[in-house]
Amino acid sequence: MIIVVIVLMLIVAPFLSNDFDQVKEFIYDIPILEIIASQILYMVFGLAFIPTEPFTIFLATLMSPLIVIIVCTIRNTFACLIEYYIGLGVSDLSNFRKTKIKVAV
Repeated sequence: MIIVVIVLMLIVAPFLSNDFDQVKEFIYDIPILEIIASQILYMVFGLAFIPTEPFTIFLATLMSPLIVIIVCTIRNTFACLIEYYIGLGVSDLSNFRKTKIKVAV
């Protein structure tokens, strides 16, 4: 998964570097798209176990820091909920409660 993300970044990077001013204008013209795209990228980074702190700093340069704080808070809340439900499923699959009772006795 990480290799796929890196390859995609290497393919897209030359196109974005040449037209960065146009990309920047496009982002400023449609601010809601910036928030939606950042949420999608946060999900991709979360699935690939890539740290999101550099991306958060990059977003703070594009948007205001207050909006970035709100976006990051929402993303982290959703990530925690998803990880919690995944953990519940893993707990049910591994019969953790039964194993815990056997070990305690």
